[in-house]
Amino acid sequence: MHKLGGVLIYGIPEFRLPKAIVNREVEYLKMLGSKSSATSLSAKTRTMDSILEEFDAVFVGSGAGLPWFMEIPGENLNGRLLGK
Repeated sequence: MHKLGGVLIYGIPEFRLPKAIVNREVEYLKMLGSKSSATSLSAKTRTMDSILEEFDAVFVGSGAGLPWFMEIPGENLNGRLLGK
């Protein structure tokens, strides 16, 4: 979607999880130095290798829609963090 937070913003009603709380947490992550984008489709424009050249760590939040596997080494490993 167009805002960071995904299901927390668009799928959970305000009375259960106020948007202000989600927005505060997103701002806190930015304050810690994380970079994020809700306006680009990085998977369509960049490779994971090129992203890892620029950043020390990457979180891929692919959303809660239909599964679409990225076809990267190790994607079928449960409970493992992928790195270089």
